Amino acid sequence: MNKWLLVLTTIVLLAACSEKETKGPTIDKVENVNEDVQSLVDITEDDKFASFIYSETGTSYLLLNATGTVSVEIEPADNLLNVQITHKDDQTPDEIDDIVYALKLDKAYETIHIFENGKEIEFEVWYE
Repeated sequence: MNKWLLVLTTIVLLAACSEKETKGPTIDKVENVNEDVQSLVDITEDDKFASFIYSETGTSYLLLNATGTVSVEIEPADNLLNVQITHKDDQTPDEIDDIVYALKLDKAYETIHIFENGKEIEFEVWYE
């Protein structure tokens, strides 16, 4: 009896440890996007650093036209979502890359702020 209880307890603990529980929004870089997102990437002007495709029900996207190295972090707080972009120009200005990040939001946010190297920036918003 004790042996079965030990086996059952071990299985329950392993199952609980293996579940990946996501709390809050997540952001991941996307290499290949669907046609709808690609069409917006194509029409986004290179002089706009950031654009945001907002979806209340699905995946939202952050589109960046950037030279150099970019890293992105998100900081949720109540109904506010701050997107922190660290941008380092380590390429020539002629080499602009289209960089796409997918955001899985845990809820609808009233306000979204985007910061580049600590300074709040303007960005285009598209609604899905």
